[in-house]
Amino acid sequence: MRMREFLKGMKTEKSNYDGYGDMYFMDGDNLFNPEEGMSFHVTDGVFYTGTEDLLGTEDLLGVPSGKFFLVNADAGYEFKLPNPEIKSIGFSFECMAQFYKNFTYKDVANSFAAKRFVVADATPDSCIPHSFKKKSEESLVQFRNRIADQTPVGYTAMVSYFHRSGSVLVKDLDNSCYIIFGQDEGSYFGSELPADFNGSTVDDAFLALMPKEAVGKKFVRQGEWFFVETKEPDLLDVKLTIMPGLDLSQETDTYPFRDSEDSAKHFITYDSLYVLNNGDLVFEDPTMGHERGDHADVVLKGFYSLHRNTAVQSYSQEGVD
Repeated sequence: MRMREFLKGMKTEKSNYDGYGDMYFMDGDNLFNPEEGMSFHVTDGVFYTGTEDLLGTEDLLGVPSGKFFLVNADAGYEFKLPNPEIKSIGFSFECMAQFYKNFTYKDVANSFAAKRFVVADATPDSCIPHSFKKKSEESLVQFRNRIADQTPVGYTAMVSYFHRSGSVLVKDLDNSCYIIFGQDEGSYFGSELPADFNGSTVDDAFLALMPKEAVGKKFVRQGEWFFVETKEPDLLDVKLTIMPGLDLSQETDTYPFRDSEDSAKHFITYDSLYVLNNGDLVFEDPTMGHERGDHADVVLKGFYSLHRNTAVQSYSQEGVD
């Protein structure tokens, strides 16, 4: 599709852009809003506000990739496209830049325009009604935990429906890897998928992130960590039993609890911890908190084994998860 054809009739509105009215992309390479003098331009296939003679003042609007148009969600833009075959979807360029050394959000946009990055699949915001009833004494977190095993993969349980924010599966052609992007509890995140990933859809990507120990089991998730419901361990399977007080924010001999020294800490308190002969950790009555508060606390009763998702590396919009 020629750029001029793609641009024709495109309309954009910016959130909280009070007083400026609608901003239109006009047919052509130099784009502007006649009423407000708000100018736009396209450079090497990437859409920016401002004019090319005012370097450093432009703001990234977005970039097309195949049948999708990635909108700069970091700046709060929304697009309305007249061509129903082109799907616009919010995307955090800042989040993807975290995966590449010395990359900026503009480098990410340029890589899409140069087709070094391509959108393999994308899904818009999705809501699925459900019939589960939240108990009056339950918090929303408790309600989510109770129906976690019946919540579709990649979705978050709300009171009357399951919700999944728009997600984007990106293929990095230079490095032959896939990264899935979306939102988790309101924060943009990205996770690089295992090297053996051979799927093609967003759903395939979310399934590939799930640890095998959680498949078909009851579990509760906080970020990349899965608490999988289990039974009290048999003494013959236990290598070590630890009573209250362990802080797993530091790496231990039995389980690396952070991706790197830069990643956020997760803290666990519990009644008992069992280190099994195979290296698994089983907690009795665990509570997990998050250093930055990006995730709600997980409070559980009973026995749960702890497992990390399969991501090679994960980043939030602000940094390592």
